[in-house]
Amino acid sequence: MALDPKRLIELLAIAEAGSFTKAAAARRVSQPALSSSMALLEKALGVRVLERGRNGAALTEYGQLLATHA
Repeated sequence: MALDPKRLIELLAIAEAGSFTKAAAARRVSQPALSSSMALLEKALGVRVLERGRNGAALTEYGQLLATHA
């Protein structure tokens, strides 16, 4: 399975920023576009890579593993 490198870069940006909003601003994309991109990544992988909450976003265990290899 080939993953789009752009989606991995966006995943790393979210992990670093701790939120979709901050990562979107840093990447100069809209927050909904970033959210859609992560939904496509999760759908392609069949697992959740981010836990979304009131206080931002954090990598799941699988997301951490993916991030270390990205």
